[in-house]
Amino acid sequence: MTTAPLVETTPAVAGPRQTSGRPAVFDRPTWSAESPAGRLFSRPPGSGDELALLRSCLRMAGERAGDFARALELLPAREQERAALLLALTGALFATATGAGNPESRVDDLDRIAFAIARALRGESSTQEDESFVRRLAAESRRRSFTRQALDDLFDAARVVARRRRPETAEALALRAHVLSDAFTTALFGAAPTPAVVDLGAGLLRLRALQSLAEDLRGHHCALPESALAEPVQYRTPEEVGAAVERECGELRQLLLKGARAAGEVPLSFRRPVAFLLPVALSLLGLLEDRPPELVRRAPTVGKWALRRAYWRARFTPLG
Repeated sequence: MTTAPLVETTPAVAGPRQTSGRPAVFDRPTWSAESPAGRLFSRPPGSGDELALLRSCLRMAGERAGDFARALELLPAREQERAALLLALTGALFATATGAGNPESRVDDLDRIAFAIARALRGESSTQEDESFVRRLAAESRRRSFTRQALDDLFDAARVVARRRRPETAEALALRAHVLSDAFTTALFGAAPTPAVVDLGAGLLRLRALQSLAEDLRGHHCALPESALAEPVQYRTPEEVGAAVERECGELRQLLLKGARAAGEVPLSFRRPVAFLLPVALSLLGLLEDRPPELVRRAPTVGKWALRRAYWRARFTPLG
């Protein structure tokens, strides 16, 4: 990614501002109050208390994580809050990137959100209730920095999707997933992750996207690259979709095998969540590999007993 750092550049690209210095996106939001961005940045009066905000972020994080959501419960309370803030932010950014409007307007909305966060990180946020999320994000960054480059890369990854929703090739898909994984885990840890950790994160991202294939196809979209499944995707046959899914599953299995080393390479607080994520990811991959053509109609989920077994093993197995 080639854009300049978030803090220095976003004021110049943030669009019109009122005399109070508040970015226009918070005064004339382009999203509904029920959208991920609306739930963070268009909060109604009386909803600005921190406990309600954190509960909302945890709900949004759970929605985004899907079958992987219980990994959050294996984190210490402070790390759980940090992960929830980042997952909620990431969900809002990518919902904005794939939302209504043309690419330029979507990028403009992302830039305005970046402006508000950059301002909060400099200690300039206001007391407005609809900025309570950015204030909480800034407070967490003061506890342990998200790192400026990680936030820059997170926004850049969303801008890429806003400009072109589907990657053209398998290589472009892999690059997008690795850039987002690297940015997210760097922000989460406050330090650069190892390659195995990035591989695991990229694999989890691509698994979640593939799990949502049926819903995406109903919306005339597909997370698979255009080279694997040509437009218009809604007219592709189940056999064509199945062949593309098989290729993606083959790449994901290799990625998860490389990412298995992450269990011993993440900070100690994150080892139990990784011990949960790995078996659940492999279980989900097995479900995706079973009758791929049927994924045009169904979204497979890991059974609740398999999730419970993985959770209890991760919780009570001694850390190595």
